[in-house]
Amino acid sequence: MSWRETLSGRPASYRGAGFFVGATESAFGRRTANHEFPGQDKPYIEDLGRKARAFTVRGYVIGDNYLTSKDALTAQCEKPGVGLLVHPYQGLLEVNCQRIQWRDNVREGGMARCEITFIETGELVLPAEVTDTSGEVEAKKISALQALSDGFLRAYSIANKPAAILDSATRTIDSAFAAIDTSRKIVGTVAGFQRSLASAIGR
Repeated sequence: MSWRETLSGRPASYRGAGFFVGATESAFGRRTANHEFPGQDKPYIEDLGRKARAFTVRGYVIGDNYLTSKDALTAQCEKPGVGLLVHPYQGLLEVNCQRIQWRDNVREGGMARCEITFIETGELVLPAEVTDTSGEVEAKKISALQALSDGFLRAYSIANKPAAILDSATRTIDSAFAAIDTSRKIVGTVAGFQRSLASAIGR
């Protein structure tokens, strides 16, 4: 099949809204990150995958009802989401319309020219969640070593204290409890004296 037969048998449309095509442009390539390092004349190019394909169509609508065709194509381009583009050279494409621009000219009555930019669209594929097994093992190992270290330090801090220090600590604790007990007794004695005094004076 010749290219003329291919074009004539594939009228352009977007989401069913037809238009005529005068010229097209297509952009292809790769996404890259350029890394330039001191002392190196040539950069390192990091490949990030295929670049989204872009299609620019320069077309027109014509005829007595060209305004109706113009409005229909504009409405389809303003709809959200993915639409089916019948491209005269590329065939059937699932794309998003990024922009449509119209040009009307009095000298070209009954006709409106347009330039439309389409971007190919694919499915959203999120990165798969992967368990960091080595990281989990390392974290558990560190936690276990920390627990072992803490237990050892607690045991060591008690076992290696001199007997005199332990006896002194015990006496200090006993003295504190004795002071608390004495305070309670004093408070009780004062309260009893106040009650006796109040009874003696007839209160």
